[in-house]
Amino acid sequence: MRILHIDRQHSWTGQQARTYQTIRYLLDRGHKVMLACHPGAEYERLAERNRMRTFPLPMRGASTILAFIRLTHVLQKEKIDVIDAHGGIDHQISTLAALFASRPIVIRTKHNDTSLRSGFFSRTIYQPPFTQKIVAVSEAVRRQLINDGIVPAHVVVIYTGVDTARFRPGKTDLRLRIRRRYGVGEGQLLIGGASRLHESKGIDYLLHSLAIVYRRVPEIRYVHVGHGPAPRYLELARRLGLPEGTVIFPGRIREVEDFYPALDIFCRPSRHEALGTAVLEAMASGLPVVASRVGGLQEAVFEGVTGLLVEPGDTQGLAQAIMDLAGNSAQRVALGEAARQRVLERFPIQSMFSQTERLYDELLAERRSTL
Repeated sequence: MRILHIDRQHSWTGQQARTYQTIRYLLDRGHKVMLACHPGAEYERLAERNRMRTFPLPMRGASTILAFIRLTHVLQKEKIDVIDAHGGIDHQISTLAALFASRPIVIRTKHNDTSLRSGFFSRTIYQPPFTQKIVAVSEAVRRQLINDGIVPAHVVVIYTGVDTARFRPGKTDLRLRIRRRYGVGEGQLLIGGASRLHESKGIDYLLHSLAIVYRRVPEIRYVHVGHGPAPRYLELARRLGLPEGTVIFPGRIREVEDFYPALDIFCRPSRHEALGTAVLEAMASGLPVVASRVGGLQEAVFEGVTGLLVEPGDTQGLAQAIMDLAGNSAQRVALGEAARQRVLERFPIQSMFSQTERLYDELLAERRSTL
C-alpha cells in the first residue's frame, strides 16, 4: 500500500507518538509511507534518524490554500492509496485534495474527545463519501462522535497501544539514580506526571491538592516532565505554600521510560482526556494511577483495581486519594501490578498496529471491488 499520514501539530504529544510508531511499523511491513507535517515539526528531526519520508506542508492561516494545492499534487504523483488525517485542519485539506486527485481512501483518526464543529462543512466531511472511516482512540471519543451525529458503523475504536517491553517496572539501581537526579531520597514519596503543561491536564488542581497533602505528608515530592509554561506553575506552587524543591518541572525528557519506575504514584487530574498515553505508559511501568473520572481515563483506570478516580476539579478528593495511597505501600504495589496486567491485556502496541493495517487493507479492498 501507498499510505500518507498528515499531522500539522508542531509539538510532541501522545498523538504524535502514536502516529510516528504506526508509520515505523508500516514501513517495516513493506508499505510505502509518507508523512506530511508542518515545517519545523518534531517529526522532521526524527525522520532524519529513521526511514521516514516526510515533506513540509504549512497548514496554518492563509498557507492552507497552498497546502491543499501541494497535497493534491503529491497524491497524484505518489498514487496514494490511503490518507490518514490526524487533526481537524489536516482532515479538511485531505478530503478536498482527495476529490481532485485519484480519490484515495480517507481516514480520520480522532485523538481528542472534543465535539465536532457545528458548521455544515465541518460535519459533512466526516461522512461518506468524503471520509471512509473514523478511528477513535477510545470508546469515549466514539460516543462523542455518535452524539455529534456520526453513524455508529462509521466509527471504529483502535486503542492507543503501549510498548510493554520498553515501559516496564525498573530495577532498583535505576530507580535510585533517577530519584537522585531530582533530589528525591528513597524514603520520600515521589508523585509524577507526564504531559505538556496545558490547562486541560489539571496541573493547577493537582498543585492545590498537593498543598493539602503536604501539611499531612511533608516528605512528598512532585516531578512533572513535559514542555510548557513551567514558571507559571512554580509561581502557583509558591503561592500555595509549597517549599522550593517540592515541585519540579524539568521539561521534556527523552528517556521517559526511565522516569516512570522512579515514581510511587502517577497522577493525571485532567479536565478532559480522550485516553491518556502517558497514563498507559505509567500503568505498563507498574504504577498505581490517580486520575480524573473523565473520558477515556475511565477505560484505562479501574477504580480500586488499577488506581483511584476522582471527580475533575475536586482538589480535596484528589488530595485524599493521594494520601490514601501514600499511607499504604501494599495497596500501591497491588494496584501497580494490576495496572501493568491491564495494559498487557487491553493496550498492547502490536494490537494497535495490526488493527490499523487491517483497516487500511479492508477499506482498500472494498474500494477496489466497486471499481
